[in-house]
Amino acid sequence: MESIEKIKKDPIRLNDLCRFQKIKIKNLEKDNSNLKNQLSELFFEMDSKLKIVCKKINSNTDISSDFKTELLKIICPEKQKSIQCSICLDYIENSPCKCNNCNNFFHKCCLEKWKKVKNECPICKKNI
Repeated sequence: MESIEKIKKDPIRLNDLCRFQKIKIKNLEKDNSNLKNQLSELFFEMDSKLKIVCKKINSNTDISSDFKTELLKIICPEKQKSIQCSICLDYIENSPCKCNNCNNFFHKCCLEKWKKVKNECPICKKNI
């Protein structure tokens, strides 16, 4: 590699080197932008798939509530302190209602609305 002092004394060479570095930087920026977009798309796709898996786990009545919670801790760590309502599938932030027969959880308001229609669990169909 040429010494910096030689390059500084030769304005044409310095100009060429600067142009080359600018092109290199633009290419890196373009590559970085493309990579950023690809990663963004992958994260979005992965997040969508995880949400589907979380909903399927929560809606499966063959899986115990404790096991569901443990699975969700692994698959959806951001929701690990939350439990999903088996009626609306949104996460319950506090005071969930639980069916003692099937161990599914519900928002209090969701369960109250449901009980106006039927006085049985929407999952296991036993009396609440």
